[in-house]
Order: sequence, then C-alpha cells, then structure tokens
Amino acid sequence: YKNDGSILFSDYRMMKSTDGNTTETIVGSTSSGYQEGIGSAARFKTITGFTQISKTNVAIVDYPSHCLRMLNRKTQATSRLAGVCTTYGNVNGKSGRFYSPWGVVLDSRDPNKLFVTDYSNNALRSVLINTGEISTVISGLNNPRGLRWNFDKTSLFITNEHYIREVKFDGKGSVTKNVNLAGSTSSGNVDGTPSQARFYTPFDIAPLLKGVEVIADYSNARLRIIDTNFNQTHTIWLSGASSSLVKRACSVLPVSDDLYFAYSHIIYKLSGE
Repeated sequence: YKNDGSILFSDYRMMKSTDGNTTETIVGSTSSGYQEGIGSAARFKTITGFTQISKTNVAIVDYPSHCLRMLNRKTQATSRLAGVCTTYGNVNGKSGRFYSPWGVVLDSRDPNKLFVTDYSNNALRSVLINTGEISTVISGLNNPRGLRWNFDKTSLFITNEHYIREVKFDGKGSVTKNVNLAGSTSSGNVDGTPSQARFYTPFDIAPLLKGVEVIADYSNARLRIIDTNFNQTHTIWLSGASSSLVKRACSVLPVSDDLYFAYSHIIYKLSGE
C-alpha cells in the first residue's frame, strides 16, 4: 500500500499495482517459467507471497520455483534472492534450498532478515537479505502458508493447514514461544473460543487492532476474526452479500479503517466508515 492510495498485488505470474481506477503491470507476464529479466521479460511460475523490504525492493516468493526473487521497482528488474530456483530441498546456508515456499514477511526487529513459510518442508525459515543465507527457525508445522506480525509486532502469526500458530522471539532472535493461537489439526467451520474454533485451510492473517486478527479462511469461504481480548473467534458477515462473495478469499490487508481482500479475480475493499 502507498500513500497515493495505490496497492501492490500479485496476479498469478505478475506483480501489478492499482489505485482502483487503473492497473499497471510492473513485472512478469501470463507465460509460466523461471527467468530473471526486466518487466515482461521476467517469468514466474506462481507468486504466492511478497513483501516490500525497502522503497525500491520487493521480495517475491515463486512457489513452484522453490525460491525467493527480488524485484527492483525502479528498474523493474528481477534477480534471485535465496534458494536454488527450480530445485527443491531442505538445506540451510548460502546455497540453501526451499521446498515450495509460500509466504514472506520482513523481520520486525532486523531489516536484513526475512521470515518465510516453507510449505512442503513444514517449517519456518529465515533469510538474510544481504547474503541469501537460509536458516531453519521452526520445524514441525503443518503446510504453513500466510504469516504476519500482530498489531504491535511482538508475535508472528502463521496460518497452517487448519490452525494458527503464534511465535515469539527474544532480543537475540531466539524462539521463546511457539503455541497454537486458534483452531486444531481438524478442519471445520466453528466459532467460539480459540481452542473451540475450527478453520478449513486458512490462507492469510493480518492485524486489525491490538489483539484482533482477521483470517482469510479459504475453504470455508469466510473472513474470520480472532479476538484475543475477549478470547473469541467470529465470522465477518457481509451485509447484503452472499457467502460465496468471499469464496477462495486468499489474502487480507488492513489499511486505516478499510480492509482489502482478494477473492478469485477481484480485489475488494470493505470500508469501516
């Protein structure tokens, strides 16, 4: 999101921006593949996540290529950031490998570090931006996808197959907390306390307020709320809209009093006014 009202978003194999009236393709094309290049000459297989790491650079996850790519927004050029593109594995180090990485977020404490959900390795990995060095932070997750810091950036929330994980770190970056925030390994569509709640393939999570997170509950075709202030989960019902409106809701982005979410081939804006 930029102050001019435009948002940056991924569209399958392309990165685009829109202000709601016009849309610009920044990099990529409809053609599938792995190729570094400038603008439409670059090729992606499927973009599942990205994060702005500076005013110029964007880290992009190319899920089927098993690597992270870097986009320079000024030159529209791409380059490999981490992982061995088109080759999967579970290896740490500067020549480390991912196995279907999905989401990425900048470390809230270290501007040179990214956290990446490594879907098929069931792990949370870290990447040093200046060297591309990969490390395993947590293993034993269950098909992790989306990840986002909470409102005050003290906890990292990770969407797994049917539950949400909360991870905290100390000042040195060591894990001090790794627990279930809500849901379980069983799928379902149930509100209630976080332990009673059931999700069905949640894709993304984002903070709305302190202690309040919104979930894109993909297979349940719902937007859900986890309110840790009152120890409850809720479904967001959209006035005048059928439940099919949020079918396949796969990403959420709160901005001021508004909530953006992507559904199928459309980006919606829910106004809080």
